[in-house]
Amino acid sequence: MGGMSERKQGSTPIVHWPVAAAAATLAAAIFVVDAFTPFRYAIAVLYVLVLLLAANVLGRRGVVIVTLFCILLIFIGFLIQHPFDETGAVARAWISVVAVAVTAALTLVNKASTEILANQAALLDLTHDAIFSRTPKDVILSWNRGAEVLYGWKKEEAIGKRSTELLGAESPAAWHVANEKLVLEGRWEGQVRRKRRNGDPRVIMCRWALQRDRAGAPMTVLETHSDITERMEAEFVLDRTREELAHAERLSTLGELTASIVHEVNQPLAAISASGDASLRWLKRNDPDIGEATVLIERIVASAQRASNIISSLRAFARRSPSMHSTIIVNDLVDDIIPLLSREMRAHKVVVDFVRDPRSSAVQGDRVQLQQVLINLVVNAIQAMESSKNDMREIHIAIASGHSEGQDTVEVRVDDTGPGFGPEEGQKLFSPFFTTKAQGMGIGLSICRRIVEAHGGYIWAKLRDEGGAEFGFHLPRSEGGDG
Repeated sequence: MGGMSERKQGSTPIVHWPVAAAAATLAAAIFVVDAFTPFRYAIAVLYVLVLLLAANVLGRRGVVIVTLFCILLIFIGFLIQHPFDETGAVARAWISVVAVAVTAALTLVNKASTEILANQAALLDLTHDAIFSRTPKDVILSWNRGAEVLYGWKKEEAIGKRSTELLGAESPAAWHVANEKLVLEGRWEGQVRRKRRNGDPRVIMCRWALQRDRAGAPMTVLETHSDITERMEAEFVLDRTREELAHAERLSTLGELTASIVHEVNQPLAAISASGDASLRWLKRNDPDIGEATVLIERIVASAQRASNIISSLRAFARRSPSMHSTIIVNDLVDDIIPLLSREMRAHKVVVDFVRDPRSSAVQGDRVQLQQVLINLVVNAIQAMESSKNDMREIHIAIASGHSEGQDTVEVRVDDTGPGFGPEEGQKLFSPFFTTKAQGMGIGLSICRRIVEAHGGYIWAKLRDEGGAEFGFHLPRSEGGDG
């Protein structure tokens, strides 16, 4: 019986001397009573207690050995105390043997299940994610190694506590809403804020799964927590960097269009000057013509308003500001940018053909960002045709309503008659810092793609069969247009 007193835990043997001594003493007492007393009872059945006691500290092999040892003691006791022809004694002996054997079988099955659960629990400790289980009323039942590392609470400190109190749920109301959804659907996941033992706040991607009992009532909730704090901070820095690059690209575009902008602003200023001189002449006549002067002053006001609108648009385009979404008529976007690019087009002998969307479709988006996309595509088309030997330098801008991937869309297409691009260039056009221009930054088309995708659309580039290139993008159509 001494062999049952050791069990391996890792590589260190642990001796359970009190259990070994108790099991050996009990086995000896049962054997003495069974073999040397005249009691007509199945005393040997009590070897079941020896087996159960030993099972607490032995593996499956040890249980088998103790079982065989107990059966051997039963037969020895029977031979000492009872003759072979005593039917009752034989029956009692076999009852004892069967009881011990059945107990051993059940013990082995239970140990196999326990070992499987222990192995599964050990696997949970290998993951880097925090995993714990709790009752529907939020009492923690289990707590893996990942949870200890993430939150700083040891298993023995966490079990029995409420998770919302231990981890500092940001809002009891939000927790109850999530719990209600969990009960209805069996699963819930979302981004939450929790705190570590030292008070350090963390952003957590949280997943819950509900286990129900046979009656369908909520029984246990398994929570998996992944710390995404660093990832969120990195994404924030990346977004800031993208915004700064987009702003730099806008300023670069404005620099290239300085001559066109000056021309566009000078037109209303020249009209203001001419109308002002004429109105003064009408007022200085011996018989002032108030009517004519009034008409001219109205023209001055209109021209001043036009100049103010141009300056406001340029300031908005140049300003680095947070995204402001509103309903935008896509036709109006083209109307906004063509005046700014008109001088550039004349300087490069480019003719623009604009096909408007008859439905005047609208999208939800940031006006300045979408203007940036259109200006970039048109300026790229103008510059692509600069080295073209073709005298027909044309840009076709077309807007049309469409349907893509199960939703109504608005398609914006910018075609040119330039030389197009090669197969290798076509694969890299929207990659950051790729450019075919000697002085280009290589971020314009990359920023266009990011803006379009942020608006729920997609952008493309392809060669035209008749020569030149086609750049276009789809955006989800929204309410607000004529269609």
